[in-house]
Amino acid sequence: MKLSSRWRRTLGSLLLAGFCLFSGPGCLGRFALTASVTKFNLETTESQWGREFLFLALYIVPVYPFCAFADLLVVNSIEFWTETNPVDGEKAITLSQGTPATPAQSQRQGSAAQPTVAAAAP
Repeated sequence: MKLSSRWRRTLGSLLLAGFCLFSGPGCLGRFALTASVTKFNLETTESQWGREFLFLALYIVPVYPFCAFADLLVVNSIEFWTETNPVDGEKAITLSQGTPATPAQSQRQGSAAQPTVAAAAP
């Protein structure tokens, strides 16, 4: 059975959407690759106009979009599963167990304590 090009496109779009939906482990991550490009941009020149032109060039070339996409799908997933960021080598940051996720939840429990953030155990 031969599929028409319209059905192939639709099937390909659905497969891509399914892959994107289920490939991310749900971890926000540090976006260390994008942060390293931003750091490069900030350290290259002191001029605000120079930084703006460099930012636009890195966005048009598409360095920023590629790094953000790679961070989103690859680097942050590796950080989630290995608990170490492969770009900067730092441990993953997670909420400590037993602490409320939001300040509103801590106030409902009668405590004004903020949730604590700790490095994940090795």
